[in-house]
Amino acid sequence: MPVLEAETVQLAAYQKLEKKVQDLMAKGIRLKMVSLSEAIAVLFLFSQSTDIYDLETFVEIFAESFPFLRQLVEEKEFGSKTDMETKVRSALEKIVKIDPIKASLITQRTLQPGITWDELVHEFPELEQ
Repeated sequence: MPVLEAETVQLAAYQKLEKKVQDLMAKGIRLKMVSLSEAIAVLFLFSQSTDIYDLETFVEIFAESFPFLRQLVEEKEFGSKTDMETKVRSALEKIVKIDPIKASLITQRTLQPGITWDELVHEFPELEQ
């Protein structure tokens, strides 16, 4: 993916997450789950983020204090897991034809809780082929 295209995708993801945060904070105010002053402070801190990774980190930190933000963390975790499953499935279709035992090991490791794509690729470099 060209650099400019990757930056555009990141900016779109940042703006989408930023909008979700704003909507949830507004909902939190309406439902009296957060005071107006707390929401302003949180949104100000979020506005200081420079990229999607900063914003995601802020969401994770504030989700502890404002449980209604937890759904954003869960969406991210679900999305990451779904992406990983798609990548693994695609790679396994090729690997199983060459080395079924390796494919079985990869499948077993993928099913372990907390495993990430980076960890899988580190253990099984053939996943990136």
